[in-house]
Amino acid sequence: MQEARRAFIEIGSNTVKLAVLQKDSEWIHTVYRDERVSRLGTAVSATDNLESTAIQHTVALIREMVNRAEKEISWDSIDLFGTWALRTAKNSPEFIEQLHTVSEKPTRILTGEEEAVATFLAVRNEIKQGPLAVIDLGGGSVEISYGENFTPEKLISLPLGARRLFERYPFPDPPSHEKIEAITHDLLHRIPPLPPITSGAQLVLTGGARVIAGYIRDKHGIEPDAPITSQVFSNAADELIFATSDQLRQIDPERADILAHGALILKLLVLKTQVASFHVSETFLSPGVYLAEQRGHPLESQPLVKKLDRIDFPPLTKRDRIGEVVFLLRRPDGTLWLQTKANYPEGEYRLPGGGMKPGEDPLETVFREVEEETGFTGIRPMALARLRYTDENNHLIPFTTWLFRVDCSMDTPINQDPSELITDWKAATHKDLKVYAQKLATIGGARKDWGVFRATAIQKTLELQKRGAI
Repeated sequence: MQEARRAFIEIGSNTVKLAVLQKDSEWIHTVYRDERVSRLGTAVSATDNLESTAIQHTVALIREMVNRAEKEISWDSIDLFGTWALRTAKNSPEFIEQLHTVSEKPTRILTGEEEAVATFLAVRNEIKQGPLAVIDLGGGSVEISYGENFTPEKLISLPLGARRLFERYPFPDPPSHEKIEAITHDLLHRIPPLPPITSGAQLVLTGGARVIAGYIRDKHGIEPDAPITSQVFSNAADELIFATSDQLRQIDPERADILAHGALILKLLVLKTQVASFHVSETFLSPGVYLAEQRGHPLESQPLVKKLDRIDFPPLTKRDRIGEVVFLLRRPDGTLWLQTKANYPEGEYRLPGGGMKPGEDPLETVFREVEEETGFTGIRPMALARLRYTDENNHLIPFTTWLFRVDCSMDTPINQDPSELITDWKAATHKDLKVYAQKLATIGGARKDWGVFRATAIQKTLELQKRGAI
C-alpha cells in the first residue's frame, strides 16, 4: 500500500516553501516543491513586529502556492511551521490566525534548536551515513549542527540571518572596503568558536547557501553534486559582497537586497570551520520535520529535567518499565483530553499515557497505548519532547517520559482495557490545563510527589501550546 502524501509549508523570514512529501521505506521522498520570496521578516529585528503589508502579502502568497499545487498534485493533510520571524515577532498570532483557512492544524513555531535539528535531519535524509556538519543560512538566523549518527550531538543557533544583517548593516552602493572590513570585524566577534569538524565528516551548507552556490556553479562550471572548495567560495563571496546593487539584481532579482549579506556570513562561517571543501544541499526543512515524526524523535534535543523529592511511587518503582509515553490527544477545536482513574484523588485529572517496556521503542508504545486506552486507530503520533527526573540528590533516574501529539476526532475516548480503571474523560482548554496542573502540583500528603510528577507533563504541554506545537 502506498504511503499517504503530506504537504508542509515552511514560513521563513525571507521565503515560503511548500513541499509535498511521501515516506519511501525508512526515508522521505519529495514529490513536489515550490519556493517564493515573501520578506515576512522585514523590520522584525527593529520593531519586534511583522509589518501589516508583509502579513497580507505572505498570507496571499501561501494561499496562491497551495491553490497552484492543488492543481498539480494531491495530499492527505497539510502542516505549517515557522522559524525566526514568527518566534520573534510579538504579533505572530495575528498572522497565524489568518492561516486557519489553509489548515485546521496549528501553525507550529520552531525554536532555534528545533530548527537546527530539523535541518540536520533533512540533510541526513540525503546523506544516510557518516559524520555531518550542517550550516543552514536563513533570513533571520543561522543554525549549525554536528553529529555522527541519526541525530545531531551539538547545536548552535545564531541571530545572524541574511535579512537581519541587511537591516542592521546596510552596505553602501558600491560597497567600500573600509565599510566591509568594519562589518566583518564586528561579525567575527559575534560568531563563537565553532567545534572542530572531525576527520571524514562532510560539511554541508543549505538554506540561503543554495542561491549563492548556484551562482558559483554557473560561473565555474561545477557539477551540482560536486564539492565546492573553500577558496573558490571565498573568492566568489567577495565578488557578491563588493557587487553593486545593479549587479546583484542581475544575479537574483528577488534576493538582490540580501545576497551580499548572506555571502559575507557564509564566507566567515566557512572560514571558521577550516575545511578545504564542502557540499551544498537543495533540501527544504520539511523533510527533516517529517522524518523526525516518522522515527518518533522530538526536535527538542535536550529533555526537560525535573527534580523530585521522592521517587518511591509508581510508575517510577515498576521494574517492568523504563519510561512512559504521554499522549496529547488534540481535538479539532484545539482542546486536549484529560483522564482520571478510580484510584486518583477526587477531581484530579492528568494527561493519558502508558508504560514503556524494556527494549520497546517509544513510537511502538504510543501506538499500543493509544489504542488500549482510547480505541483510536490510524493515528499519526508526533514526538514533541522528553522529560527526565532527578532524585533529591540530583541524580538522574533511569525513567523517561516521551510526549507525543496525537490528533483525534471529537469523539470521547473509549477505554479498551478495564485494568486501567479509567472513570472519566474531560476535554481541556489551555486555561483548564493551567488549573489541573496547579491542582496536581499542590496535592498534599502521600501523593505529593506523584502530583508534582504528573503536573510536569501538563506544564510542558502548556509551553508547547504557546509555540503552536499542539
